[in-house]
Amino acid sequence: ASGRSAVLLDSNGEYVEFTLPSATNAIVLRASIPKGTNGTVSVYADNTKIGKINLTTDYSYHMGSPSSLGQLGYSDSGDTAYWLYDDGQLLLDKTYPAGTKLKIQKDSDDVEWVYCDMVEFEKVAAPLENPDPSKYLDASNYQTLEAAVNAARMSSTYTGVYIPAGEWTMTGQVTLYGKALDIVGAGMWYTNLQFTSSKAFGGGISGGNPNAGDGTSGDGYCKNLEFCNMYINSNLRSRYGENAVYKCF
Repeated sequence: ASGRSAVLLDSNGEYVEFTLPSATNAIVLRASIPKGTNGTVSVYADNTKIGKINLTTDYSYHMGSPSSLGQLGYSDSGDTAYWLYDDGQLLLDKTYPAGTKLKIQKDSDDVEWVYCDMVEFEKVAAPLENPDPSKYLDASNYQTLEAAVNAARMSSTYTGVYIPAGEWTMTGQVTLYGKALDIVGAGMWYTNLQFTSSKAFGGGISGGNPNAGDGTSGDGYCKNLEFCNMYINSNLRSRYGENAVYKCF
């Protein structure tokens, strides 16, 4: 925990309360919950329940030992759990003004216990629109994101792809090559690319041409590519010996 201290909520009705210093419509909570579990913790504004933050241990509790810390995230071996904390986010139903009493509370249908390490309050802007529909293909008009990217790559008119708000399920690796492209989302709170495969080479974004056959298929084949204004995640817990394009690129 930050500064070696955190707030433990382990009984129903226990909470930690904050007075908002500025207008807020989003929360990020850094927390730890029991190993191998997923669940929620409740959020209240001026004693009115306004939502729940989803928490998971899918990406935490990597096992290791003091002599193998350099291998955390590569191979889970050892008797001590590390990386106990992870973030959960919640976009609120509206903007709450400065001075609002906001609390994180454990209710009966929440996790067994939760250590609250850090909370961040944000004022998130509205979703970004397509910056220029004449130059950016709308990914929602295609069956997959890769299909939209390939259409933009082959086009003499379009220079990018716009990915609207929503969770975009990705079942395999996305390969980009051959043309400089701008790939933009509606914002990191709105556009979520979620890679669902846990297999080696089963996710992530690769800048190479696997069919080139001329030695140009490695990293660096795709140049001048811009990704922005989106959140990218995967189901991977480790690099699996670096055979997976972990999390992102």
